Amino acid sequence: MRRISIVLLAALMACAPSTELGPSGAAAVRILDRLEAEQSIEPDLVLIAARAQLALARVDRSHTGAAVGLLEQLDSLAVTKHGRRGWGLSYAWDAFKDDVVNPADTIYSYTTAAAGLAFLDGYEVLGDERWLDLALEASKTLVSVTCCWDDGTRATIWYSDQANDQHPDKRVHNVSGWTLALLERLSDHGVDIDRGLADRLARHLVDAQGAGWKRPKSAALSNWPYIVDGPTANDLLHEVFIAEGLLWRSDGHGAANRAIEGILATHFTNGWPRTGGHTRGTTEKGPPAGLYLLVLAGRDEADEIAAVLTESIGDDGTSSLFKEQWARALAWYALALAYYEGHFQGEVGMTIHNRLEQ
Repeated sequence: MRRISIVLLAALMACAPSTELGPSGAAAVRILDRLEAEQSIEPDLVLIAARAQLALARVDRSHTGAAVGLLEQLDSLAVTKHGRRGWGLSYAWDAFKDDVVNPADTIYSYTTAAAGLAFLDGYEVLGDERWLDLALEASKTLVSVTCCWDDGTRATIWYSDQANDQHPDKRVHNVSGWTLALLERLSDHGVDIDRGLADRLARHLVDAQGAGWKRPKSAALSNWPYIVDGPTANDLLHEVFIAEGLLWRSDGHGAANRAIEGILATHFTNGWPRTGGHTRGTTEKGPPAGLYLLVLAGRDEADEIAAVLTESIGDDGTSSLFKEQWARALAWYALALAYYEGHFQGEVGMTIHNRLEQ
């Protein structure tokens, strides 16, 4: 029944007249035009751009063509290994800076989960079941190829399919967060997921929030450490992934609220989102990540942040809020502003704040 309703909603949206994009949507378009001109083939950039175009298509259906093109490109960038298809990077990378370099065909849990979310956005906006099938394919890779540390009560997804990354000392919370988001959203569409695994992933994230890990002073402003039980503080971007996973659980009202309130308390200063103590190049992504989370949760705090981010985007698609116009950071600006636009003008609801209402 859920699948049929999505198809009908997409059909109704396609027949309805488009709405002119507002300032936030227009700013997202300028960024996306800049990114398109750079012709990046990095999967993580393609998937973020696809999600942004899909959010804009909820308002202005002229963006459906670009969205489909990006989804098809993302599909073509999949890595086939272990009898499954997943997503990663186009280059070799020393993920944990331990002098062990992962090959270019590594399947990363973050990219695979994010690709699954992009395909699921595509299904919800376009109604084409091929995107639902690809989202399901991504989830199957996550629960087989990169799964898991599991003690029967709690579980975490491994960072990648590489043996060196599948070590208890290299577990990170964020990949479990977006894996959980993908599983829960698939469940909403009637897909039979591993409910026990989803529950154990959620239990680990809930139990780990602010509990018991040895924080140095530099890590005081963080709800979860970057590595499970590690000394390094997390940043806003990665904590947003965790919160999104908890937001999508139908029974997760309290946990989701605690996650959001914790993030607001530790990663926002005078209402402005910033990064945490973690220094993995994510400082520039802090403001758009904060906006993205607030839009998903239907929080009024989104308005002021969206206004500042929108004002910062120039005619050339760059932002005045940071010096180095890093493509991955700009992509997050496009995604957050497009989600903001789609939430307030879109004809297919995209937020989950109703789940937070007690």
